[in-house]
Amino acid sequence: MAIAVGAALTSPAPANAIQGCYGAYRHCYAYAQGYGAGNNSFNAWTNAVGTELFISCLHTPTWDDFINHEMWMLTRSNISNPTYLTWLEAGYTAGTVVDSGGVNYSGFQYYWADSRDNWNWNYHEHMAGWASVNTWVNFSFYWRGNGNWDVYLNGNWIGASLGVGDWAGGAQSGMESTSSNVVGQGFARYMQYADPNWNWHWAYDWPQNNDPALFNTGSFFGIPYVNTKTPCPSSAAAAENSASSARAKKPQLQTGGAPERPASGRPVEQPSPDALVPTGKAPNKADLLAIARQFAASNGVSDPKDVKVVETTRQTAATAVSGATVNSDQTAYVIEMSGSFTAHRAKVPAGQPTPTGDTLTLTIDANNGSILDWGVTTGKETPTQLGTFTTLS
Repeated sequence: MAIAVGAALTSPAPANAIQGCYGAYRHCYAYAQGYGAGNNSFNAWTNAVGTELFISCLHTPTWDDFINHEMWMLTRSNISNPTYLTWLEAGYTAGTVVDSGGVNYSGFQYYWADSRDNWNWNYHEHMAGWASVNTWVNFSFYWRGNGNWDVYLNGNWIGASLGVGDWAGGAQSGMESTSSNVVGQGFARYMQYADPNWNWHWAYDWPQNNDPALFNTGSFFGIPYVNTKTPCPSSAAAAENSASSARAKKPQLQTGGAPERPASGRPVEQPSPDALVPTGKAPNKADLLAIARQFAASNGVSDPKDVKVVETTRQTAATAVSGATVNSDQTAYVIEMSGSFTAHRAKVPAGQPTPTGDTLTLTIDANNGSILDWGVTTGKETPTQLGTFTTLS
C-alpha cells in the first residue's frame, strides 16, 4: 500500500462536532417548490423529476456544519407506514472539511446522496464537483427500472443510485442546515415531473418555512426563494438582479435525458468564494487516521474502533461499498471504522430520522486527502474484494 510518510494532520477536538440547528443535532428547513408525497398532498407517481436551482451565496463558518440548497425525492411511497425510509437527493452543499494539508477549507460542492436498504440504514453521499454561484443549475433524477435512478447535473450524468426504490411519490426543493450560524440565498424554478406514462407536469411554488428564526421564504419577480435572516455579502443584490433577468420561457422537459435548460438569459458563471480546490498533499497514514477520527466525531463517535484502510480507485470503491456509480475514478483510499454512529452530517428530508449504523466508510482522494464519498451502514461486511486492509488504529 503506497501511503506517503510525512507530518500528521492535527485532528480537531471532538467538541467541534456538529452541534445542530437550534438544538442538539437538529436540522433546519425551508422550501421553495414541491409536489406529491412530502408536500401534504397525494402521491404523484414519478418516472423523472427536475428543477433548476440558483445560489447567490451559501456559507457556514462553523467547523463541521453544513447548509444545502437541494432537491429531495421520496421513493417507495406506495408502502403505508413503512418501517424504513428511502430517498434520493442532489444539490449544492457548503460545509467545512479538512484536507491532508491540515487546512480547514469550506467545501462548496455539488453532491448527491441516497438512503436505501429495506431494514438497515444504508446512507451514502457522493461529491460531484466544485460548485459556482450566480448561475442556474439543473438537477434531475430519471428512473431506470428495478429501483435504480440516474442523477443528472445540467444534463450531464453524474451518478447512478442502485436499489433506492421504485414508486417515487413526490419531491421538494429548498434549504437545509445543521447550524443557525449560516448564510444562504437561493432561488428555485421550473420543477417538473414525468408520470409513469412520461407525461410532464408542473410542480407548485410551495414556500414553506419550518424555521422562521433562521430562514425567509417568498417570491422575487415570480421566482420562489429561500434565504437566511443573515444576508449575503453586498454582491447579493447584483445576484438577485441576475436571477431576475435570467427568467426565460419555461422549457419542456424531455423524455430521453435530463431537463433542458433555458437557451438564453443565463447569468454569467462566477466562482464561489467557498469553492476552494483542496490544497492538501497526498495523505500519509497519520493524515488518514486524523481525517477518520475527525469525521467520526461529527457523526457521534469520538473514538472509532477498528479503523482500517485500503488503496483502490473511486469507482471500484463505490461499487463495493454502496453499489453506486460515480462520475470519476481517481486513485483513492477507502477507510472503514466501527462504532455506534448517528449520521449528523447526513442530508435528510424534513421529518425523517437521522440515519444510524455500526460502520462508517470514507473514500478519500489519494492526491489531496479530500472526501469524495462517505456512508453509514448496519451489518455490512468489510468489502474484501478491494484487497487487504491495513490497520490505522
